[in-house]
Amino acid sequence: MSKNLSNKSILTELYQNAHTAMQSIKNLSPEVEDASVKCELITEYNRYQKIIDEINTLMDKYQVEKKDIGVFRKVSMAAAIKMKTFFSAKKKKVADMMIKGSVNGIIELTSIKNDNNLPEDIKIALNKLLSLEEQSIENFKAFL
Repeated sequence: MSKNLSNKSILTELYQNAHTAMQSIKNLSPEVEDASVKCELITEYNRYQKIIDEINTLMDKYQVEKKDIGVFRKVSMAAAIKMKTFFSAKKKKVADMMIKGSVNGIIELTSIKNDNNLPEDIKIALNKLLSLEEQSIENFKAFL
C-alpha cells in the first residue's frame, strides 16, 4: 500500500493517531472498575499528551493545520466502548481493548514509516509514537 504521503499529511496522521488513542482512553476510563487499570490508563493518556505536544511543535514548523479526529469518529468510538463495556469493564476486557487499539495504531504507523521517505524530525516523532504503542501493549498484557 504505497501512499508516499506529504510531510503535512504524515503529521496529520500522527496527530490523529495519538488523539484517537487519547479519546479512547478518555471514553474508557469512566467505565473501568479496577484501580490499577485506571492508573495505567491515566499514565498512557499522559504519555500520548506528551507525544502530541511534540507533534504540535512539528506541525507548527511545517505549517500544518491541526485537524481534530471529528465528531462522528468521537461519537462512534464512545458508542463502541459503551457497547463493549456494557456488561463488564473488568481489567481483562479493558486490556484486550487497549491492546487491539495499539495493534491498529502500530499497523498504521508502520505503513507510514515503510511507505514514505521521512525527514529526520518526523521520523523521530513517528518512532516515539510507535514505541509508545508497543509499550502500551506490553503494559496491558499484565492485565490479561
